[in-house]
Amino acid sequence: MLIAQHYSLADDEAHLRAMLPYFHDPRYIRIHNKPLFLVYRASNLPHPRATTELWRQLAQQHGLDGL
Repeated sequence: MLIAQHYSLADDEAHLRAMLPYFHDPRYIRIHNKPLFLVYRASNLPHPRATTELWRQLAQQHGLDGL
């Protein structure tokens, strides 16, 4: 039996914050100086556009050129 998963904007923010150390690592894969971050089945997220907008904003707030 699978357990339902529920996501919120707070979860999205926590996930991006957990990824920040990796994004800042110079060995991390980048395209046009932006860390490459892929999400498998993004359409399964309740609000994929809001999630990606939040992640891009937070990335820029933390010194990255975006995602």
